[in-house]
Amino acid sequence: MPKLMRITTAAMALKHLLKGQPAFMRQQGWEVVLVSADGPEKKEVELREGCRYEVVNMRRDIAPLADLQHLWQLVQLMRRERPQIVHTHTPKAGLLGMLAAWYTGVPVRLHTIAGLRYMTATGWQRQLLIAMEKLTYRMATQVYANSRGIYQYVQAARLLPASKLDIIGHGSSNGIDTRLFDRSAISAERLAAARRQLDYREGIFYTLVVGRIVRDKGIEDILAAFEQLYSRHPQVRLVLIGAYEPHLDPIGEAAQRVLQTHPGIIQLPWSPDVAAFMATAQLLLHASYREGLPNVLLEAASLGCPIICSRIPGNTDVVTDESAGGLFDVKSPAQLVLVWEQCIVEVAATAAKAERLQQYVRTHFDRQQLHMALHQAYLAHLAAATQP
Repeated sequence: MPKLMRITTAAMALKHLLKGQPAFMRQQGWEVVLVSADGPEKKEVELREGCRYEVVNMRRDIAPLADLQHLWQLVQLMRRERPQIVHTHTPKAGLLGMLAAWYTGVPVRLHTIAGLRYMTATGWQRQLLIAMEKLTYRMATQVYANSRGIYQYVQAARLLPASKLDIIGHGSSNGIDTRLFDRSAISAERLAAARRQLDYREGIFYTLVVGRIVRDKGIEDILAAFEQLYSRHPQVRLVLIGAYEPHLDPIGEAAQRVLQTHPGIIQLPWSPDVAAFMATAQLLLHASYREGLPNVLLEAASLGCPIICSRIPGNTDVVTDESAGGLFDVKSPAQLVLVWEQCIVEVAATAAKAERLQQYVRTHFDRQQLHMALHQAYLAHLAAATQP
């Protein structure tokens, strides 16, 4: 039985980013070992996926001494486990995991790019992050971009040889379960629960934002645009579902005051049932500055929820100017207002676009299709690595 080791920096990534994927590989005959930092999600992931879970407490921030310690722990783990394939996700796990796999002679070393931190960094930190990416790719035997946009961006930046870069299917790290993100699968009770949290009223235009409340997600731009929009369309509500991460990329004090005091804003904690809110909202808004291929867009599209999002690699793999709602330039609240207002005014046309996008996403990004494509890629890599 071949052994596959999947590594992410945080347990949260294994819970959400790769949901169901380790279990699928186990069912195909792989021995799967999961690795991440410890977290409250660990036990749930272990039980759900039915795979052994090893803890290496990697950190997401730059921490040289801790990183060296965690690199050595990964080396020891790989020497003990002797996997045939190591597949990493997220920047820190990619760097440490690929270095450890190369050092211990793992024959197949795969890394998936799901966004590039250096895209929004400046100065010495940007140069350091670029160097880390290049080192990760150099240690890997194959690098997968999780979107066509990221593939083209990395290729244009010449961060690695073109022969080393590929994409699985149409992109995405895990696809989406289109059976779950289907309006017929959402019960009346779930819809009612979402509406209660929103204090739902007919005639109100609910715009949904799902994700962490941090600057890189474009939250400050969203709030600036919403203040302008609300003055002309007081029937609009901005619903934010997600947690603060003030230690990583905090929004400014002025933005925090708007969040806390604006009468048109509804703030909710992270919900495991975002599908019910997507099925309730009239629009999903995603203003991120950098992405791989965001699941939130695929999920909303699968439910037929109209979408507007920032014009960046990854987002544009899903949404175009002609589909679902539209695109706006990064850090352009004025342009966001125009696109947002168009969706409010042209409801029927926006809904028709969303229906076309729904058909496209459900055809090209189904999770089962991606799992099978990745399984076939693993087998091909393993066969090539074991040839005499």
